[in-house]
Amino acid sequence: MKRRLKFSGLVTALACASAIVACGKKSDEVRRQEHDRAVFAWTTLLAEEAGRAAGVSSRTDLTFEDGFGKILYGDKGPSESYRDHAFRWMGQNAHLRVRRHDDEKMKLRVGGWVHNRVLHTSPVLTAYFNGVRMASTRPVTLEGDDGHYRIEVTVDDPSLWQGRSWADVNIVTSSIAFHWSEPPALNVVLVYFAYWDPAP
Repeated sequence: MKRRLKFSGLVTALACASAIVACGKKSDEVRRQEHDRAVFAWTTLLAEEAGRAAGVSSRTDLTFEDGFGKILYGDKGPSESYRDHAFRWMGQNAHLRVRRHDDEKMKLRVGGWVHNRVLHTSPVLTAYFNGVRMASTRPVTLEGDDGHYRIEVTVDDPSLWQGRSWADVNIVTSSIAFHWSEPPALNVVLVYFAYWDPAP
C-alpha cells in the first residue's frame, strides 16, 4: 500500500512538473491569441480616436512601474479629453519592465520633454537595462532641443536578460537642481511614448 501511495505521489509530482514546464513555454496558439488581442486593442483605440494614449499605456510586453505618474491629457494645459496628447510625468529614476521575445532582437524607444525652465539645468537622461548602462541623451536644452529628448536602446545580446523573461529598464535623469522628494508629482520631466518592438 505504501509503495502504491509513493508511486501515486511520484506520478502526481511529475504531472505537476510537466504542467509547469508547459505553462512556461508558450505555444504558437497562445502567441497568436496575444497578438490578436494586441491588434484588437490598438484597432479599438484608433477607432475611438484614443490612440494617443497607446504610447504611455502598459501592455502585454511593456509595463510602466514606479517613478511614473498616471496618464494625463493636454496640449497646452490639463485637459479631460482623451483625444488630446497623452503623457505621463516621470521621476528622476523611472522604472519600466519589458518582456523577452525569445532571442529576437528588440528595440526600446522612449521620448518626451523636459521642463528646463523649472529645472534650471540641461539634464542628461540615461537608460539602464537590468543595471547595464545602454544609452544616454546629450544634455537636453531649451534652445537646441526645445526641451525634447529621445532614447533608443537595441537589445541583441541574450546575456543581458540574465536568464529571466522580463527585464528592468530604468530611465535616470541627471542634474536635478533641487531636492527630488516626490518624483512624479514634481512635473519637470514627462514621457510621450515608450515602445518595445522588434529591431530592424
